[in-house]
Amino acid sequence: MAVCGMAIITNAQIGKGSLLLGGNIGFGKSKQTNSGSDAAYRQSSFSISPALGFVTADNKEWGIALHTSFQKTKASNQPSQNQYNGYGGSVFHRRYLTLGKGFYLFGQAAAGYRYTKQKYNSMDNVHSVTTRTDLVSVTAFPGVTYAVSKNFHLEAGLNDLLALSYSAQNETTVNGGAASAKKTKSLNFDTNFSNSNPITLGFRFVL
Repeated sequence: MAVCGMAIITNAQIGKGSLLLGGNIGFGKSKQTNSGSDAAYRQSSFSISPALGFVTADNKEWGIALHTSFQKTKASNQPSQNQYNGYGGSVFHRRYLTLGKGFYLFGQAAAGYRYTKQKYNSMDNVHSVTTRTDLVSVTAFPGVTYAVSKNFHLEAGLNDLLALSYSAQNETTVNGGAASAKKTKSLNFDTNFSNSNPITLGFRFVL
């Protein structure tokens, strides 16, 4: 029984020399209401991250990923809206732990850069705020992978469960034709609970 068990674990490993091609898709929806106010804010977000990974040792992967994200916020009592776009890339390291019957538990750490642009614009175009941010971050999150077949995996994870980031922000405000600018630099620590995309779904082709 012990020999058979070891054989199953060995065969289930993601072998050295494999190439993993795929990516993650993130999504989120939220609604916020404030006591004493009739305003209700609805937020929807979507992100996609294609990734390419190389298995340098059994169950150990190094790779690169690109990131694109979109987010929109609207208030129920206002015709204005807030839009957010983000673009970037990262280098990541992932380790898999075999659970059996095609399931793996993984942990992933990544370091990356992201450029974001957020714009608020009133419907009468009298007032607008544009915020551009350069962000450097280190993130970590866990997840679960299921091997549908030897060459195709599905996965789910808690997107950026922990994130340490440094940002440089430029904010431009236009109000009635008059413009003003503000610059801000900050160091932040965030958790998955403050993330607009708390869950990621993904897939990998194992070549």
